[in-house]
Amino acid sequence: MYKKQQPNGKWKFFEKYQDKQDKWKQVSVTKNSGGREAQSQARTELELKIAEKLSEEKEAEEAPKTINECYAESRKIRQAELAESTYLSETYGLKDFIKKFGQREIISIEPKEMQEYLFSNKYSNTTRHTIALRIGHIFQYAYSMGFTHENIMNRIILPKQKKSAESLAKWKEKFFTMDEMRKFLKSWRSHAVEKDDFKRADFVEFLFLTGLRIGEASGLQWSHVDILKRVIYIQFSWNCNLKKLGPTKNPQSVRYVTLNDRCLEILENFRKDKYGSKFVFVKSNGVQIRNADINTYLKIEGARANLFGKNYKQFSAHMLRHSHITMLAFLGAPQKAVMERVGHMDARITNGVYTHVLPENRQDLQLKLENLNL
Repeated sequence: MYKKQQPNGKWKFFEKYQDKQDKWKQVSVTKNSGGREAQSQARTELELKIAEKLSEEKEAEEAPKTINECYAESRKIRQAELAESTYLSETYGLKDFIKKFGQREIISIEPKEMQEYLFSNKYSNTTRHTIALRIGHIFQYAYSMGFTHENIMNRIILPKQKKSAESLAKWKEKFFTMDEMRKFLKSWRSHAVEKDDFKRADFVEFLFLTGLRIGEASGLQWSHVDILKRVIYIQFSWNCNLKKLGPTKNPQSVRYVTLNDRCLEILENFRKDKYGSKFVFVKSNGVQIRNADINTYLKIEGARANLFGKNYKQFSAHMLRHSHITMLAFLGAPQKAVMERVGHMDARITNGVYTHVLPENRQDLQLKLENLNL
């Protein structure tokens, strides 16, 4: 304890203490004099003040946490471990949950409430699983920090994916075979009028031949293209929401991708019309070709091409990545090589999500069966 005389003649006594986070804080009391009796009274009052402060901190620490508080704390961790675009997508996907449950104490949430919430909206089964996983991160953080006794999301029961003929047929709509892509691009270019129409068709073909994510392609710069070595270096991804370059989806996505002759031709076509841009895939206005642009034109040209067994309304840029990986599997490329080429972190994604039975696979199997002799 120390004291200091004030301008008005009174004495102010101070005492320092450490709070629950080991931070130094200070309390004070004012007395009319600085004598022994005043010092003794001041010491007693200061000790009482410190005890009250520590008690308040303990009560605040032990008070039940709200969903909002746990969400805010857990998001710091998620932001540090996710790519910026993935983090923003996850944040947007939790808006409805936070709006509905944010003010509630997390220990008051029952598993039945979460079960009913996930089935209260007309989510697809895949979306329902995704939302449950995202909510689970919040409850897992709360459990790890001791704010709850369990992660109640572990008790949620969600239906498994149906392996019906209808669902399998719908899944096969999400990729193009080589023959389908030839027909599609031929139709696209036959209807092309403006230079940008041809540029979009070339861009789609490049995605099909390389398996790049569209953000990776939109963010590709000429400084990362080596024509002589027939390779491009993927280091960034273009974030359409923030309109800037950001990190790739995961560390494995930073990679070199080799190019065939047709890819080099496409790059040369774009090099002729750089429009002063450092980016490779730009339209005649110098702006990059982006996801929304391609998704729109895939549907327009898909309706014209009228590919058998394909629903053009479902066409998207990510289908081209599906298609590329499927073709690599058909060509017999080793799984590890496929993962390195497309920047996959998890082998289950490569093996379980993107490999399909192509017509060419069926034909190859039939030939092998024909040659079987007992």
